Amino acid sequence: MFHLALVVVASLELIQPTKCIVGGYKNSVISVPWIVSLSTNHSGPFCGGVLLDQCRILTTAFCLSNGIKPSDILVRLGSDYANGGGKTSTIETVHIHPEFDATTKNYNFAVLEMSESFGKSLAISSIKFRDSSKPPYIGTPQREGCVGDAGGPLTCDGQLVGIISWSRGCAQGEGIGVYADPTAVRNWLRRIAAPF
Repeated sequence: MFHLALVVVASLELIQPTKCIVGGYKNSVISVPWIVSLSTNHSGPFCGGVLLDQCRILTTAFCLSNGIKPSDILVRLGSDYANGGGKTSTIETVHIHPEFDATTKNYNFAVLEMSESFGKSLAISSIKFRDSSKPPYIGTPQREGCVGDAGGPLTCDGQLVGIISWSRGCAQGEGIGVYADPTAVRNWLRRIAAPF
């Protein structure tokens, strides 16, 4: 069963139905403890990410290509809300995939190193990667990402299948949702955040 583990990040506040993910459902961070929200002090939440280990996050390079400085990014994890609760950290280092192309969005991956580490808890835990020997998954209609979803995880049975790379439309039936497969850059990830 597929899970778009964006419920926490993209909905901002699940209390108001007008801000819910189209086709989404209320979820608790305890069932998706690897999800994080990326925000800035001046613009609020702008992208999602997934916790790779106690201090590293996988997101899209495109999320960082609009002149956002690492020192401006605030990571929120272990919370059901993008704007409050849980724990927060600033970013110390950003690793953008060396072959990232902002025009085509090829190799749309970035790893963010937080300024502090977080231990495992019910609401904070790293994700497991899917077995790369299995064929990649195919998406479903009306499940493309919307504004602010980029970098968020697509999971299946608690394993990372992809991250939202980009989308056109917003769950309108004719849109496009493109998910980047992190197993395709596993060697690069190993150099930054072993073991993957």
